[in-house]
Amino acid sequence: MPKTAGMKPVTPSQPPDTALAISGVGLSELETFIAVAEFGSFSAAARHLHLSQPAVTARVQKLESLLGTKLLHRTTRNVAVTDDGQRLTTRAKETLCQLRLLIGEFTQQRAQHRHRVVVASSPMLAATMLPELIGRYCTRYPDGDITVLDSRYVIALQAVERGDAELGFLALDEPQPRLRFTSLVTEPLVLVVPQGHALAGEASVSLQQLTPWPVMVLDQYSALQRLLGEAYERQGLQFRPMATATNLATLLGLLDAGRGVVLLARSMAQHNAVRPRVVVPLADCDLVRNYGILSSRARELSPAARSFVEFVKEEFGKRTGQTEEA
Repeated sequence: MPKTAGMKPVTPSQPPDTALAISGVGLSELETFIAVAEFGSFSAAARHLHLSQPAVTARVQKLESLLGTKLLHRTTRNVAVTDDGQRLTTRAKETLCQLRLLIGEFTQQRAQHRHRVVVASSPMLAATMLPELIGRYCTRYPDGDITVLDSRYVIALQAVERGDAELGFLALDEPQPRLRFTSLVTEPLVLVVPQGHALAGEASVSLQQLTPWPVMVLDQYSALQRLLGEAYERQGLQFRPMATATNLATLLGLLDAGRGVVLLARSMAQHNAVRPRVVVPLADCDLVRNYGILSSRARELSPAARSFVEFVKEEFGKRTGQTEEA
């Protein structure tokens, strides 16, 4: 068939999956761009995604380069979305939302067929509180299958958001808009020192008394570290935080080796104690850990997950009652 003058031959458009593969655009770049667009700030998006600001900037720049268009207008004060950026934000949010829901449906379907519940937790709680709870649950419900996904705190939170885990068993220091939180127990943070330490004989310890000593905490206590630093500043004191540890056993091993003092929830203080440890309350700083169960607001819980949640609430209710009676 002869070509018409002035017209280019029409070529079929590429299938969407082929176009996406060729473009090199990944979900991480899209999720990062959406966060910047929603928060209107690279730094706020970085905090939300638990990334460094340079990493967020690099992802957005890569996305703009791959798509060959400007998605954001940057000034010294704020970030504005371009027309192309708005188009991408709207379509990508819809697509990613539907994808998360679909993945969540498959996760729930698998859990319902096998009575399986995946629970994300930090290594500390996975090693201390969860084993006894799971043991009791499986004794009552022999068909129950509770799988623990123990990961760093931030990764455990993301697993619940993405649907990789139906539940999270964690302490929550700051609200998570995409997650529901059911509080189970609140514990005060206390000072833990080796037996024979200069502070071991004190009935309580003030921040003033604590200033000479390097303080060690778990790295997921970042929000509490900030609150503690603010408490020091209000009293005109200098906070001396030491390197943090991800693992509870590592933190307590450093304590036992005399590397510093530890701030920790009271119930964790004697975990795997090889040498005697002494717990001393803080006199002028009210810091607590709020432990509970997290689930995604975007998905309904499976019957197996609801059963486990109700069981855990019942168990902690018994403990609270026993404490009040005592």
